[in-house]
Amino acid sequence: METKNIKLRISPNQHQKYFNMLIELRHKIGWDHEFDDNEVFIAPFILTCAAGLECTLNDKIIGFFTSHERDSDDLSKGFLSMNLRGKLSNIVAILTDGKYTINRQHKTYQALTELIGIRNRLVHNSSEYEECEAVVVTSDTGKTHFEIPPEVTDNMEDYTFGVAKPIGRFHDALEDIYEKFFEQYENDSFSENELIILNMKSKL
Repeated sequence: METKNIKLRISPNQHQKYFNMLIELRHKIGWDHEFDDNEVFIAPFILTCAAGLECTLNDKIIGFFTSHERDSDDLSKGFLSMNLRGKLSNIVAILTDGKYTINRQHKTYQALTELIGIRNRLVHNSSEYEECEAVVVTSDTGKTHFEIPPEVTDNMEDYTFGVAKPIGRFHDALEDIYEKFFEQYENDSFSENELIILNMKSKL
């Protein structure tokens, strides 16, 4: 028997790990309970959604330039260096050679851009000083302490970071763009839908 060694380039599709993690998180916390009793998981869930989005975009960009025999290093590095919002806004045009674009009015695109904004706020978060009216209380023994208004102390224990529910919409949006675009854009039968629309500039 004759054998021959060859080299293959196989993508591990890292983005699928994030998709699986999100499903597990929603299952463990309660798919329909929207983190009501588990607000401590809100920030990790959002960050995992954002990581899944960026990893998906990166994987698709790398895969596109690797499989199309282009000057892949220069072009892919240029697109990979874009910020996350730029990658999201341009991914459809990149992968379809400008024939299609993403509908920026669609609720899925808007949910994903909201996700990116929240993600940026969470990972670049900082504490800002704010003034509040407090009361200095002196006990009978002469010891003093501050009484801080409850709305201030409640804010310290707020694990939602002000993010509006339902946060499952971010995971739903990630699944939606995958189903409406990433799973099928390479098929010959692929055509526009409410999220992926014809690029009017390509008609000129």
